[in-house]
Amino acid sequence: MNLPTNSRTFIFTVILFVISATISPSVLAVSSLETTNEVALNAESSSFSQTVVRGTRGNTINISASTGSQATLNLGGPEMGFWVQMNISGSTEVTLNTYETDVEEIVSGSSTLDIKGREELAQPLVPATYDMNITIDGREVARGKFIIEPRGETGFTGDIERWASPAAGIDEVQHPSELSNAIPISPENETVVPKGRWVAFRVNTSKFSEGFLRASGNATDKFSASFVEQNPDMNTEPTTFSGTDIEKFVSVPKDDALYFFVNTGRHGINANSTYRVNVTVIGDTPFVDRPESVITNFTVVKPQVGLQRSKTPIIVNSTETIRGSTTFLPGETINITAKYNGVPPFIKPKEATVQSNQTFKTSFDFSDVTRGDTFIITLPDQDKSYQAVRAWEVRINHTGEKIKLSEDATITGEAKLEPGSQFEVQANYDGDHSSFSKSKTVIVTQSGDFSVDFDLSEASPGGNLSVSVPAYNKTVPAVITSTTPTTTASTTESTSTTTTTTLTTTQTTKSHSASETTRKALTQQPITQQTEQSSSPVPGFTFRSTLLAILTVILLVRRHR
Repeated sequence: MNLPTNSRTFIFTVILFVISATISPSVLAVSSLETTNEVALNAESSSFSQTVVRGTRGNTINISASTGSQATLNLGGPEMGFWVQMNISGSTEVTLNTYETDVEEIVSGSSTLDIKGREELAQPLVPATYDMNITIDGREVARGKFIIEPRGETGFTGDIERWASPAAGIDEVQHPSELSNAIPISPENETVVPKGRWVAFRVNTSKFSEGFLRASGNATDKFSASFVEQNPDMNTEPTTFSGTDIEKFVSVPKDDALYFFVNTGRHGINANSTYRVNVTVIGDTPFVDRPESVITNFTVVKPQVGLQRSKTPIIVNSTETIRGSTTFLPGETINITAKYNGVPPFIKPKEATVQSNQTFKTSFDFSDVTRGDTFIITLPDQDKSYQAVRAWEVRINHTGEKIKLSEDATITGEAKLEPGSQFEVQANYDGDHSSFSKSKTVIVTQSGDFSVDFDLSEASPGGNLSVSVPAYNKTVPAVITSTTPTTTASTTESTSTTTTTTLTTTQTTKSHSASETTRKALTQQPITQQTEQSSSPVPGFTFRSTLLAILTVILLVRRHR
């Protein structure tokens, strides 16, 4: 069929319209489904590592978020007085410094920060629960909370910790324990240091916020310290100085501590004075409700060193430990020198370490010093000298200037020697008619005693007698005591017998010859014994005379009658 050209064009247009109307709804439906699926997929891959994050006001809070595509992180909201947005993609770490008030300083971790609320807060973020979420194309795909908790009471905690040190190179030192030979001082003890030493302090700052502690690297912007002399001389002003004057004053937030170091040889510090240390918080901070301060004291004394001695001069043995006490700090050293000008002469320098109780000791060998000789012990750094003498190591027991001995003498003594040690003891005599020298070996007992017997019958009271210990150059004069006469009496008793024994006195006289002795005995003759027998008549009367006398008396009586 032949149709006109216009008719064919019209029919073709109608066919194309019908086909388009049939196909278009299906194509549009497929496109819409693809978009919905993509949003759902991104929502599933967007999240917070912790949906609830907590932190104390004044400290930092860390928030971790992740998303599979470009998204928006919202912190806070318009009704909370704090609202910021930032574009994120992938994993993102955001830090909130809850001490700051400038919003740009509160939030860190994103270069695209969009502040929706106020740019400057009147005070740091108040304790509360704040919203946070993630959105993609205006659609919320993840939700969480960050909570700022109240800080509680703020201030210094506990007592000030203290250390003392004889010296310090504090350029690299941060903690007092790093000081050379640093000595911690227990809380119950006072801080006492010799002038010229160091004293160090630690103040606990754990109750202050991180934001406050990290607000400035300079400790003097946050804290102050004053030092005031408590016992100045009469009519004089007390010595004062501050934390800006001392050698080191540093805040270390990671240690929750404020450290400061003082050289007691500077700042006009006087010996024998006590100083009060007052540490306070300075600056305008919303985290300190009231003025905070903490106080401690330290005392500075003169450096003094002295030797311990019970008498002057110091008596020493061949080996001797020299002891002393000092105000120096434990761990410091004391120089001690012994000087002897005898034969052989010597100079012996020694070094002693100060102990925890501030005493010191060191041992010397003085065996080269002649017994009885004096020498000098010096403390050269203190310009002090002490006289010393080498002691006798053996002592002979006696009272008075001379030992009183009998002819059968026992000599005793004491020895500062090892038990079992042996030495010679001598008895020496020189008289007008005789002389002798007797020697015996003695052994020192466990208790340090010795004893020896001598026969001194050849010595007389008028001669020169002495006892000596040659090895120890020890000699003591002696004297023989007089011999007391011996009286012997015995009486034998019986019923009818009486016996009287003679009294004999013996006197000994020394002759001109040492080997000749003459003894004279003066003897009183015994009284003649009388024996009375009970069966015998009384001497001078007989039986007959007695009977005659009785008869005579009877006759006289009768005649008288």
